[in-house]
Amino acid sequence: MGDSRDATPGVYLLDEDGSRHLVHEYRDDGYELHDVHDLLALGRVEHGGALLLTPHEMRLLEVTANAQSFDHAPEFISMCLDMCTVSAAPGVTTLRFVCVG
Repeated sequence: MGDSRDATPGVYLLDEDGSRHLVHEYRDDGYELHDVHDLLALGRVEHGGALLLTPHEMRLLEVTANAQSFDHAPEFISMCLDMCTVSAAPGVTTLRFVCVG
């Protein structure tokens, strides 16, 4: 895993082997990854700060983000929808997202 100081600020998916994959680049500082949990009541926040979502919650995230698109900042909705482009590999029960930057 690379040095987080060199990483693009944004939301990353963490693989089981610890590698990171950028799924959303932050565009401003008006929203955060944890807003998914705080505003939409989806997932759970791990002690280390990661947001954990099940595949079922990922499907709900897409539906909820689209349904509430006029209730939240466009950048936040964009982050949610970018996260929804990730699909769980067979057998994966939890997706782990972290923010960098």
